[in-house]
Amino acid sequence: MADSSSESEESSPISNSRIQNQPHDFTQSPYYLHPSENPGSALISLQLNNTNYHSWSRNMKRALISKNKIKFINSKLPAPEEDDPMFDYWERCNSMVVSWITRTLSPQITQSVVYIDNANVLWDELCNRFTKGTHFKLSSLLQEIHSMKQGERSVNEFFTAMKIVWDDLEALRTIPICSCNVRCSCDAFKIMHNQRDIEYAICFLKELNDVYSTVRSQILLMKPLPSISEVFSLIIQQEDHLAGTATSHSRVMYNASVRSTQGRGITHSGGRGPSNNYVGRGRGRSRPGSRDPPKKCTFCYRDNHTVEDCYEKHGFPPGYKSRYHSSTNSLTASEGNTSSNVTGTNRDRMQSL
Repeated sequence: MADSSSESEESSPISNSRIQNQPHDFTQSPYYLHPSENPGSALISLQLNNTNYHSWSRNMKRALISKNKIKFINSKLPAPEEDDPMFDYWERCNSMVVSWITRTLSPQITQSVVYIDNANVLWDELCNRFTKGTHFKLSSLLQEIHSMKQGERSVNEFFTAMKIVWDDLEALRTIPICSCNVRCSCDAFKIMHNQRDIEYAICFLKELNDVYSTVRSQILLMKPLPSISEVFSLIIQQEDHLAGTATSHSRVMYNASVRSTQGRGITHSGGRGPSNNYVGRGRGRSRPGSRDPPKKCTFCYRDNHTVEDCYEKHGFPPGYKSRYHSSTNSLTASEGNTSSNVTGTNRDRMQSL
């Protein structure tokens, strides 16, 4: 019997005798501290303020559970007597937990709890301070979640914003857990969870934009209604389909406008003429499918060449005949002939007089 009792004591995950003898070396003990743990560590990135207590407390509980220190805040590991050999270990771990909690508080809240040295008392103080007036918070969250609209946001952004509000709402109206000695087998709590999921899915669907009205009606007609994750997946697929349809439509409209431009005979001249666009004429190369912006000379202000290639600035090559200069020279010659004819006629009239 003695051998069996000693074997059971050794196989026990937490042995009181082992905790008292070597509490700092036993890694499964809540008194164990890793050498890398220090009071300046921030277990979570979220900082407690006047509005985010529920999300902060959930994250902090997870962090303390991972450190095996949750018993210091839930009254399951009270402080031993000062003459107890475990008091020093408890005091060290308790101070570490207090430091971890205060590191995640806002500066104003930290100043108000600076004289609290017990981790359990500190946790209860924060809980009592920020869980009062939950009915007002519940009312504002219900109003917010039923007034949200997708607007210009994508489906993913809208779903994320709604899920944040929904999680805060569920933290205030938690579904109770059966605490009877004999668990019931009616699945009442499972049905309550399913009803909450249905409410969540309906809130998400009815606040989407009108472009999702067809798929929204199809989902609401399903029996049973899919879960919120399945509803989100279906809406995302519809969003991708609409984005692909819009891209194809814009491409078709662009090709149609290009073909219409080509049918009218409008080309983009590559020469040095005064006009860039003209019908059925010119030496230029037509590039109807090009999307590059046309070149613009900053010297003569004509298109399809730059100032480095401008003949007006650097001179025309030998034997080059420009339509623009030919038309200009013809116009100048005709003006000269007209002026000479007018001058000769006036001279003859003066002589006759």
